[in-house]
Amino acid sequence: MGILKKIKEKIGLEKEPVVYEYPFGKTFNKEMEPTLKDISSTLNKLPDDVPEYYIAKGLPETMLGHYDEAQDIFMQGYHKFPDNLEIQFFLLRTSGDKASVSKRPDLIKKSIEMWDQFIKLHPDEKFSDSPYSTADAYVERGFLKKAIGNIDGAQEDYRIAREIDPKITLPK
Repeated sequence: MGILKKIKEKIGLEKEPVVYEYPFGKTFNKEMEPTLKDISSTLNKLPDDVPEYYIAKGLPETMLGHYDEAQDIFMQGYHKFPDNLEIQFFLLRTSGDKASVSKRPDLIKKSIEMWDQFIKLHPDEKFSDSPYSTADAYVERGFLKKAIGNIDGAQEDYRIAREIDPKITLPK
């Protein structure tokens, strides 16, 4: 179960608002925007001695397109928990999202290189009790490859992701 879902259940959010597409084909719940801000505000009052704090605090910022703020939060988490793969994953994902939105090939290529290093260090891993794994890293890198026109590279990354996790959701 994802961290935002856990928080949503904990604070009693029952309704399922309308979902719309945002950059990269990922979905974002527009009606959740005030809730995401409330979650982030509430988290500011919680202790920061667990990695999930940084993930739960950074994700709303990423989902709202506040990439610099999200990167700062994930970087704080990374400095506190340098071995936490999920924090590393979200730091790289946010950097990739920011690069993709910028549509700057140089930034996208730099993000691809960062994913290359991550995948090289963690070729086939599940990130502790997280729903994420290296398969998700291949999907993220594939999306960035597609953004710069490397369709063959993207398809290869998606194929590898599917080999690692046959149930993974691939972009369209």
